[in-house]
Amino acid sequence: MLMLFKSPKPIDSREAFSDAKMGNENVESQQQIKICGTQPAMFVKAEGVSNANGGKSKPLEIQMVVTTAGGNSYFAMYIYPQQATPNAQAVASLRELCPKPQ
Repeated sequence: MLMLFKSPKPIDSREAFSDAKMGNENVESQQQIKICGTQPAMFVKAEGVSNANGGKSKPLEIQMVVTTAGGNSYFAMYIYPQQATPNAQAVASLRELCPKPQ
């Protein structure tokens, strides 16, 4: 599952997990990256479970990019089952989260 969110205020990765109805996330790594040429962003890799499945939680892998531009936060999140091979196009699309110039 690939999700894209926009927040009218700056948020961090913990708030992004909450907005996406994720729980028990365990952040494995975080690193500052550049997307769309020069836009600073944070790449986060984590494990978690979905709280949106009517109580049927399954372990998930999460890759997310968060960036702030023009007072808004944008994040793209790719979620897939643990032990599954991630889709290369979905992973690449995370780094194409380009905020429109104001």
